[in-house]
Amino acid sequence: MNALKSWLLLSPKPEIYVFGNAPGSQEISKEFNLRHIPSLKCSPSGAPFANMMFDMAETMSKNSILAYLNGDIILNNSFICAIQQTLKKFSKFLMVGRRWDTNIAEYIDYENPDWQNVLMNIVKH
Repeated sequence: MNALKSWLLLSPKPEIYVFGNAPGSQEISKEFNLRHIPSLKCSPSGAPFANMMFDMAETMSKNSILAYLNGDIILNNSFICAIQQTLKKFSKFLMVGRRWDTNIAEYIDYENPDWQNVLMNIVKH
């Protein structure tokens, strides 16, 4: 839930598509008014084909920038800043990032106006 809530707080607010039929995906999509696409062609391991997700997102999206994230990735506004800085230099681009694996067992207090700094302190220590 932490990851999804962080995405919803980004500015500008992104369109969020939930692909696949993982347990709880339909309920979460409904709760947060997200677009849920449950039916996808999958590999023998059960993973949806990425090219199909990108094609569908590109067709449905009102935006020209697409991002693919695993459902446990927490974002802050540095993500949007990185995209904006890249757009200033390139009209077409592929950005690749890396995750910082951190065990965050409790819910992040998104009501705290300083939540992004609190989160970065947890991640860095």
